[in-house]
Amino acid sequence: MTSTFAVYLRLGFDHITAVGAWDHILFVVALSTGYGLAHWRRLLVLVTAFTVGHSVTLALATLRLVSLSSTLVEILIPLTILATALFNIVEARWGGAAVGGHLGAPTLDAPDRAQRVKYAMALFFGLIHGLGFS
Repeated sequence: MTSTFAVYLRLGFDHITAVGAWDHILFVVALSTGYGLAHWRRLLVLVTAFTVGHSVTLALATLRLVSLSSTLVEILIPLTILATALFNIVEARWGGAAVGGHLGAPTLDAPDRAQRVKYAMALFFGLIHGLGFS
């Protein structure tokens, strides 16, 4: 007998590793670019924010509480990847100063403004990706 958790864990794993799931993988790669092992907590928050957003809209769409044109969603998903990559380029070039933070590499201290922007982006873009799966 398999637990409900195990069933959904398996479904999630199958979704992420499916040949057509390159958009999620590419987004997570773009999101995590520039993080080393010392920043694992920040990376964990980013991936969790994306997962929460993805799960919320997946649930809302499954319950038919929200609906968007699949054409629009399929256009928005690659735009989230592009926006994340561009944010990384801007952040690498100008540091956190590009969004009101400080110049230089991130520290292990509390998240600066640029990091909070990335958390919000991950959550918001997760909402869009969740609509794509639904």
